[in-house]
Amino acid sequence: MTDVAAVNASPLIYLTGAGQLDLLRLAGDEVVVPRAVADEVGRWGADDPVARALDETPWLKVVPNPTVPPSIQAWDLGAGETAVLSHALSGRATAILDDRAGRRCALAHRIPVRGTLGLASWRRSTERSPRRGHCSSACENRACTSPTPCSIEPWR
Repeated sequence: MTDVAAVNASPLIYLTGAGQLDLLRLAGDEVVVPRAVADEVGRWGADDPVARALDETPWLKVVPNPTVPPSIQAWDLGAGETAVLSHALSGRATAILDDRAGRRCALAHRIPVRGTLGLASWRRSTERSPRRGHCSSACENRACTSPTPCSIEPWR
């Protein structure tokens, strides 16, 4: 994990809607939202759940838009994707975005990138034992104390 993750609007939207905004913390100790992304979210008004989450979540830090390198500008991405990728490139951060062209740009620039689904599956893989498919190895003994439901039977 890198220390910093720069997040775009779509992961904020999806994760807020699912009540899983905390998944962003898996990507970095510090989670930053470039001003272009905050402005995009803010267009929906202060009563929008995503705008409220951005205002009320202390570990989401809105940061100024970075200078955009010509190599990222050439991709002609949206303002949010451009700011996220520029921040990630200049600050050695992980970019959290779902846009296909943005992800391709990240790969071309060797910027670590994750999408919303990648964060959700990352959490799932850390909560379940990869050997048995349970939430923990304690499930083999039927003594599981994990908050994750134990509805999967052992694979035989």
